[in-house]
Amino acid sequence: KVFKEWIKLLNIKISTVPMKNETLDGIKKSLENKLLANNFIKDFLGDELHNVSEQVIKKLSDSVKYIPNDNDSSVNEAGRALEDFLRLDLDKNIDLTHCSGLGEIGNELNKSNYPKKLNNLCVGLANVRSMGKAHGVDKTLNVPWSISDHAAIGYIIMVLTLIKSYLVYVHNQKL
Repeated sequence: KVFKEWIKLLNIKISTVPMKNETLDGIKKSLENKLLANNFIKDFLGDELHNVSEQVIKKLSDSVKYIPNDNDSSVNEAGRALEDFLRLDLDKNIDLTHCSGLGEIGNELNKSNYPKKLNNLCVGLANVRSMGKAHGVDKTLNVPWSISDHAAIGYIIMVLTLIKSYLVYVHNQKL
C-alpha cells in the first residue's frame, strides 16, 4: 500500500518499456523536495516512526533526495542511516562499539535473539553499500561500480523495510 502511494505521489510510471527522460525528471523534482521525502519515510514507517531517532530520519531523507543525481551518495547515506539505527535505536543492551560497519553489526546481531534472516540482510546491504561511496573500485574486478537510480531506490526501500521489520519484531514479536 505504501509503495503504491509513493509511486502515485512521485508520479512514477510503471512499465516494461525503458524510462524516458521526462519520467526521470519528474522523479528528480519530487525527490529533491525534503517535505515529500520526509512524508514518504513517515508513511513507510507508520506507527514505528516514533522509535526511530531524528538522526536516522534525516539520513534517510537525505538519501532519497540524492536520487538520481548522486546514486552512490544515496546508497551510502541510506546505509549510514541503517547503521545508526542499529547502533542507536534498536537495542542499547547490545555492545556494537567494536563493530566496523553494517556487515560486522549484522554478524554481531546473529549472536543475539534477533532473527538471523534480518541480521543477514544487514550483511547483504553492507555489500551493496560498499559498491557506493563506502569503498573505491571493486578489489577483484578493479573497476568502480555504477549504481543506477533504480538500484538506489530499491536500496532505500530495503533499508526502510529492514528498520520497520526489526521494530515490528521487537514490539509485536512478528516477522
